[in-house]
Amino acid sequence: MPEVELFRSGQADAFARRIASCSDDRYTPERRAYFVEFLRHGPSGLMDNGRSTRAFIAVVGDALVPLVVNDGDVDDCYLVSTRCHYILYMMFEMSKIRPRWKTWPLQRAVGLLGRVVTRAGFNRCVSINNWLLTTSPQNQLTRDELATLTAGLCRLFPEHALVMRAVDPREITKKAVIAACGYRLIAHRPVHEWDPTRIARLSANQRAAVRKDLALFHDGPFSVREPKDLAPAEAQRVAWLYHALYIGKHSRLNACFNAGFFHVVTSTGMTPIALLERKDTGELVAFVTYFEDPGRLVSSLVGYDPQLPRNSFPCYRMALAFTFRLSIERRKPLFLSTGAASIKQRRGSYEWMEHEAYFVQHLPRTRQLAWDAMAALLNMAAARLDTSQI
Repeated sequence: MPEVELFRSGQADAFARRIASCSDDRYTPERRAYFVEFLRHGPSGLMDNGRSTRAFIAVVGDALVPLVVNDGDVDDCYLVSTRCHYILYMMFEMSKIRPRWKTWPLQRAVGLLGRVVTRAGFNRCVSINNWLLTTSPQNQLTRDELATLTAGLCRLFPEHALVMRAVDPREITKKAVIAACGYRLIAHRPVHEWDPTRIARLSANQRAAVRKDLALFHDGPFSVREPKDLAPAEAQRVAWLYHALYIGKHSRLNACFNAGFFHVVTSTGMTPIALLERKDTGELVAFVTYFEDPGRLVSSLVGYDPQLPRNSFPCYRMALAFTFRLSIERRKPLFLSTGAASIKQRRGSYEWMEHEAYFVQHLPRTRQLAWDAMAALLNMAAARLDTSQI
């Protein structure tokens, strides 16, 4: 059985040499190039929060697994902090759901339990398959690979919970592998998909909304440009548009991706980008990034200037239209992530609950109980709440 080789920030060149002959179909040249830059820059070079966490790539045989390690002291970004995601961000999202009398008891329970589990070291974790992307690409590990990775990480990080990102509970084989290796599921976030093969089964109103969006390619106020890389000024502008929406309009707990991040993901080809520019002035006012997994197309990030009048400049609708067209052309389901649920559902998306999987058997009993209690509470909340309001 292979051992776990761990490469850390500062070992990007050594990692590049190690994978130079990698031919595993799971990792395209673009993804391997991104992994090198992931190690070269680390969280502190790609984001303006979550900066004290550490990035690693674990090599297990032919498998390459990105990791982010939080030693418990970082809780300002949901992407790298279990406390931030499962407690702080969860309470923020619950505050949006009406009527409040239904959500307030659960919100209060999350807050109270959160204080208890935080003292028990809940935030100290190794985030597995964390690419520092809001949606982690699929990375299907065999049972032997996952078992080896788990044993190695328990030995290397004996005081950290192991938390695997982006588990689709509909994938029976993956669920079985995870369960066989001792992992348990915890509700992560409600997400949406849109399937181009189901267009004929959408309601008349849903089909009309999609057609209206697609018509923006011809009748809308935008031109679309798809550069292979971003000039420094473009990367700065894209970062500003991202911050204006995700941080300024939504929550400071989101990942504060910087211009360096957008340069890396576009220059490596990890997430191609489409820039939406005003036809009248040429100003860059919105963008959308995406990537392909074997069985799906993923809409990764959307950013736009929230100060623009929505009726005259329907930036979000145009971003949706761009990904709808790609989904139709490539005949793949479109993963639309979380948020803006009502807008997506009016165009025929369907919702399911994405999970994460946690392994805590190597930790003291009190910390195991903390994780199990939080999982039980969040799994119950996910089943009871009207997540279409998020």
